[in-house]
Amino acid sequence: MLFKMAFRNLLRNKRRTLLTSLMMIGGYTFISMSLALVNGSYGQIISAFTEQYTGHVQVANNDFVENPSLQKTIAHYNDRINEIEKNDLVRIVAPRIYSEALLYSKNKTFGAEIVGIDPKREMDATHYDKRIFEGIPFDKDDTNYKAIIGKKIAKILSAKIGEDIVLISQGADGSIANDIFKIVGIIGTEQEGKDDYRVYLPLKTAAEFYTLYGRVHELSIHLKDFNKARNFAQNLHFTDKNLIARPWQIVESDFYRAMNADQRANNISIFILILMVGVGILNTILMSTLERTREFGVLKALGTLPKQLFSLILMEGIFLSLICTAVGLIFSLSLNYYLTKNGIVFSEPIPVAGTTISELRAQISLDSYLYPTLLIILTTLLATLYPGIKSSKIGVSEALREI
Repeated sequence: MLFKMAFRNLLRNKRRTLLTSLMMIGGYTFISMSLALVNGSYGQIISAFTEQYTGHVQVANNDFVENPSLQKTIAHYNDRINEIEKNDLVRIVAPRIYSEALLYSKNKTFGAEIVGIDPKREMDATHYDKRIFEGIPFDKDDTNYKAIIGKKIAKILSAKIGEDIVLISQGADGSIANDIFKIVGIIGTEQEGKDDYRVYLPLKTAAEFYTLYGRVHELSIHLKDFNKARNFAQNLHFTDKNLIARPWQIVESDFYRAMNADQRANNISIFILILMVGVGILNTILMSTLERTREFGVLKALGTLPKQLFSLILMEGIFLSLICTAVGLIFSLSLNYYLTKNGIVFSEPIPVAGTTISELRAQISLDSYLYPTLLIILTTLLATLYPGIKSSKIGVSEALREI
């Protein structure tokens, strides 16, 4: 009987029920869409940032990141790569050499970071060739003395494609390293980033220049799923105890903290939306309770128990929330599917964390639907507590005076 009464009460004032339902359905859909877009945007930003620069896991000497040195190297790196790539989670491993050098061109000098890369592996791992806006990438097996310089360096030294540039540094054996390199490319994006002040050399050329034959400073591991980076790094062990694997969350801790801070800010926005939906639900159910004061008095006069009146109000809220979450689920499934396939395309790329995003796509997960469902139902239950308690405590004489 209570079930039937609760359902009929929702249909008694169709306009009020419809307005509340629209608020709940809209709130559900908006929260679900927001979570899907947030997950998608963070996934895009993290993926773009890690794939372009750091990789998902880095293997290096245990204190190379804090105190970089030319001598802190990984020996027999090809064996390490073959061992790591046996894991099904790994997409590719890119070896790198890091150092510094003084650049000289046209009577101008500038200090820059030197990065030696395996042309083929680096292209597959970071797609560095897509960041070259002038010139060409290295050949896949390039061993010539070629260089790709950052756009800021090119501007400072007034260097152009096809010109020579002199690099002066120190080799790992203590000798003076200096040689002439031909500029074949200029690298950089619209937003200022790491590429701007770097000089890229073919790995074999860099190893010869710095007398690091058969050794590198870093192995950049690119996984098929960046979310598994932390667990992968924890389970990666080497016979050489000087080597350590670090996930991108540690290597780029500032970037990771910035992403977490942004997520917390977004959670606050969603919490405010939930409060607004909750206030709307509370208003509807409370007004419904006040309008039916006489009815509750009659029911109590006929012997209806207070707990039965409380249950009646609670059931109305449960019915309303279940119906609205079901409809909201249908709307959000359709909308999120569209945003996953088509996304939101920006008229101009947006610079974020040293990279750019030209479109925003949703990423569908169970959380995108589970959280809104739980939040709407729990918010509705909380919003019905006060009206339910008020109706159960109403006095018969007080209620009948409303007649």
